[in-house]
Amino acid sequence: LAIISILIFHYTEDCSLIGINYNGFVKLYKTYIGSSGVDIFLLLSGLGLYYSYSKNNNLKDFYLKRIKRVIVPYFIIAIPVYIWYDLIYLSDGIIEFLKNIFFINLFVNHDILFWYIFFIIICYLIFPLIFKFIQRDNSNIATFKISAIIILFLIVIYLVYKYYPGLFNNYNIMLLRFIPFILGILLGKLSYRSTRIEYSFILFILGIGTIVLIHRNLIYNRIFLFIFLLSIFFWIIYFLDFLKNKENIIVKFFSFFGKYSLEIYLVHVAIRKIIKSYGYPTYKVGYYLLFIIVSIIVSILFNMLIKKILRIKK
Repeated sequence: LAIISILIFHYTEDCSLIGINYNGFVKLYKTYIGSSGVDIFLLLSGLGLYYSYSKNNNLKDFYLKRIKRVIVPYFIIAIPVYIWYDLIYLSDGIIEFLKNIFFINLFVNHDILFWYIFFIIICYLIFPLIFKFIQRDNSNIATFKISAIIILFLIVIYLVYKYYPGLFNNYNIMLLRFIPFILGILLGKLSYRSTRIEYSFILFILGIGTIVLIHRNLIYNRIFLFIFLLSIFFWIIYFLDFLKNKENIIVKFFSFFGKYSLEIYLVHVAIRKIIKSYGYPTYKVGYYLLFIIVSIIVSILFNMLIKKILRIKK
């Protein structure tokens, strides 16, 4: 669901930037959902990391697994893309290539093509600290501690927005997204401890409430979009969970996307960068669907390549 929502968002973003087909469902989607599928990824990442680290808290094994799962695929896709972009398309030279590959231009030239990879690396670095901070606590104390961290983040972000608005605008794509990741860690702990929470009622109320807040375009808008999408996803997952025992084709469809989600993300943003650089009309529905199909096919092949490389290294 998260990766599909991101694929849809990129279409609505292209329509918005060009000013074509930006109405009806497209406009509603960009307004109320936006790029919050990324926040769902981060929530699930925090939750999954808690389970993984609880079973094996060897720091070396933890980071080795993350390198294989994220860093290796990143370099496999990013190196050829930036060779094309910096050395062929722009002819900017090897220095720009290196600055892009190692995320220096994320801060210097605001190159956000693979910003998510840089951000998730930062999340991996801070995760063991947060895990240790709440590991021995019961559910109530852990919830209190995580809530305190989130409130602190919100205060810091407000201060950045107020006193360094340029900095906030440049890195808004990342700043608020620590919150879904940290919340995911808490949910991981609660889930791991089998703590029962009535998510349905909480998310329903939050989802309804955020509709009003989204319109106000506050600095915390990304959080409101994330909560709203989470509330929608909850009911979709409820429905899919009902269908799962019936071997429904819809469940298999979503499971397929989930299996290749990281590869689809990396390949999708890379191909999108290339075709937009050459002026292809990604705002046209038919063309965009073709682009998505190609991205998925390449992602499957990419996944096979990664497995083969890691097997050779092993």
